[in-house]
Amino acid sequence: MDLTEEEPLPNIKTPMMQAAILIDTLDDLFVEMFGRPENEFAAAMLADAEKSGEVDPEKMVSDFFSENAEHPEGLWHGGITMMWISAAYALRAVVLSAEGNMADAWVSICDANYWLGLIKGIRAERTGRMPPAHVKGGAAIKARGQLVGDHAYRLAKSGNYTSRADAVRKIKLDVMLFAREQCGWTMSELQAPDTIDGYLKQRGYTPKASQQEG
Repeated sequence: MDLTEEEPLPNIKTPMMQAAILIDTLDDLFVEMFGRPENEFAAAMLADAEKSGEVDPEKMVSDFFSENAEHPEGLWHGGITMMWISAAYALRAVVLSAEGNMADAWVSICDANYWLGLIKGIRAERTGRMPPAHVKGGAAIKARGQLVGDHAYRLAKSGNYTSRADAVRKIKLDVMLFAREQCGWTMSELQAPDTIDGYLKQRGYTPKASQQEG
């Protein structure tokens, strides 16, 4: 397949893309419901998952119901916890998808959407209106960029490159393959280096080799 062909919109019909869109939606709700900075929720969730190496949504659900069983507000008491549960299922879907276990990945996406629905219900109860539906194209493109950018950053961090440009050159094909297979995005071979460089710069990437020299 020619990697230089562009597609106008990403393929959202993969568990990994659905997970990225879910986390993006949760981040938007977090901003609106709790007045926190944009991307804070998503960044915190991903950092926590990377630190622990594993997420256990079932334990989170068990703890949630145990903690809220006798609370007078019941489910309404744990809106932010429900966000974490939904995101945990979404992250599990990413892991399962990367392992090739698509059936269980889709089950996790369904679980994530269930908890997202409860959160939207809380929002509607408190504000009297439902959140506006995401425009699929815009939401998918934003989520796609986040997903591919995070993958590029992980690849760059794991290598010993002399500069950001060196990292871009050496991870470019891997990033393009990931974008195509996991996100349905055929990146332009001419534009890919600038796109990947932007992802790394945005995430504050510093080459290991330059750190060692310093």
